[in-house]
Amino acid sequence: MILYHATPYRNLADITLDGIKKNYDGVYFADSAKAAAGFIALRGETQVAVIPVEFNEDEVTESFDHNEAIFKNLLQLDSVKCFTYDQDVPAERLDLTSIQIFTRG
Repeated sequence: MILYHATPYRNLADITLDGIKKNYDGVYFADSAKAAAGFIALRGETQVAVIPVEFNEDEVTESFDHNEAIFKNLLQLDSVKCFTYDQDVPAERLDLTSIQIFTRG
């Protein structure tokens, strides 16, 4: 399964070198690039990088730390499922050719 990690654009250079470092419960992912970008944009970020990562289903855990109905409405999406991965994600595992940049503005 492909999941999407979003980060403020300013973090992208470090991530491409060092991978994604876990924070709190792990590394957070969404089921779509738009959902991932939306979560970061709601924090006021105007430029967001979204990085796809492929996982086996048994590597991630669905996260219920948000109200799906509220975020579906806020982001105007059909799905905003989120997942956590409990380890750092090394740079070699990232699909750097498919990074998307979202700009709000």
